[in-house]
Amino acid sequence: MIKLECSNRTKVLLAFQTYMELCEVHILKKVDYHYSGELDLIYLTSEAEGKTTYYVPVSFEEKLTPAWIEKVLEVIRSQNSQPVFTLVIRERDSSAVHYTIGHGLLTLPSPEEVKNKKIEEEKKQYLLNELHKKKSEMYTKAKQLVA
Repeated sequence: MIKLECSNRTKVLLAFQTYMELCEVHILKKVDYHYSGELDLIYLTSEAEGKTTYYVPVSFEEKLTPAWIEKVLEVIRSQNSQPVFTLVIRERDSSAVHYTIGHGLLTLPSPEEVKNKKIEEEKKQYLLNELHKKKSEMYTKAKQLVA
């Protein structure tokens, strides 16, 4: 990220922290970072199920204006037909709040869709926990076989 043309080290740090959060906490696989010279901004993208999500990290100290948000939407619109991005506001202690911003109002998913998504997330978490348990057991068995 430092090799990008962004001269502001704070923006590089914010982008790196967001990159790590997306990869390690949210477990997103295809996370890339990009630089917009027009906005002097590093933003991140992730792809899941053929859908690209944009993440724009900013410091909690930055003054955000509607004009700036419009510029970000224009940059995203030039790359994606649906201009929507997630604004990641980062605190000094690296905690973050995510806000999804788009043009106009977005349609919310139905209660059934929310329920299905929650069930899928719970299944995924259960499988990850089971894999972690099995991995530990297999490692222990392998150590016993070698010894």
